[in-house]
Amino acid sequence: MSPAARQPTPTTHSRDIQRELVALQPELLRFAMKLTRNRDLAEDILQSANCRFLAAATYIDNGRLRHYMFLVVRTAYYEYIRRPYNRNELPTNPDEFRLAAIPTTPTQHTRLELIDTLNALDSINPKWAACILDSALGQRIDEAAAKHNIPEGSVKSGISRGRSALRALV
Repeated sequence: MSPAARQPTPTTHSRDIQRELVALQPELLRFAMKLTRNRDLAEDILQSANCRFLAAATYIDNGRLRHYMFLVVRTAYYEYIRRPYNRNELPTNPDEFRLAAIPTTPTQHTRLELIDTLNALDSINPKWAACILDSALGQRIDEAAAKHNIPEGSVKSGISRGRSALRALV
């Protein structure tokens, strides 16, 4: 018999792989359950692993399918725990991923408000803007007056007039 006749045809090879893959499903599900401790998540990871396998099925040697599938399931699980920000749920083990579980507030609005305020500060009297910035940075009125070499009353009125101008702009 020639060597070409001994090699399985592509359809026979793919059917063998499909049968072996179906036979591996319970074992792979148990492995995914061991990793996730959550049945729904384990099924999702197993489905992702099966999709990856089917995409690369032509490159897999039939004898190494079991080993390959366990690697794919484990890789799918690692990808899941590394990307908790893609979902609206916390990682499966909060003790290991405490930083991912810390809620944070969105910063877009704060940044946009800051940009609007800075643009408004640029459009008012520069002396008033300087007084407002000194006040915002926590400087006392006497320190701001000494820094700009103006009387304290001028600093107070500059802050008041500057705030009024900012309210009108923002």
